Amino acid sequence: MGMSGAERQRRYRQRHQSNGGRLNLAIDAHAKVVLQRLATCYGVTLREALEQALDQMEIRLLDALDAGERRRYYAGELALRRNGDDEDPPASSAAS
Repeated sequence: MGMSGAERQRRYRQRHQSNGGRLNLAIDAHAKVVLQRLATCYGVTLREALEQALDQMEIRLLDALDAGERRRYYAGELALRRNGDDEDPPASSAAS
C-alpha cells in the first residue's frame, strides 16, 4: 500500500529542512512584488532575497546599537518599537 498524502508531505518536509526552520506566512501584495523584484534583480530565489534583506537589515541595526543594546538584542530582550511606539521600553523591564 502507498503512503498517505500526509506521510508524503511529512517526508518531503524532513528532506527539505535545511539548517533552518520552516516559515509559512502571508505577506501583503506590495511586499510580494518588492520581494519578486529584488529576487529578479539579484538573480536569486525569493527565499534567498528575503534572507539577504534580513541579513542586511540586521547589520544596519547592529551598526547603530551600542554594546549593551547588542547584548539585549542577541538575548531577545531589545524592543525598539512596540505597538507603533518609537521609544525603547523602560530600562526596568529589560535585563542588562
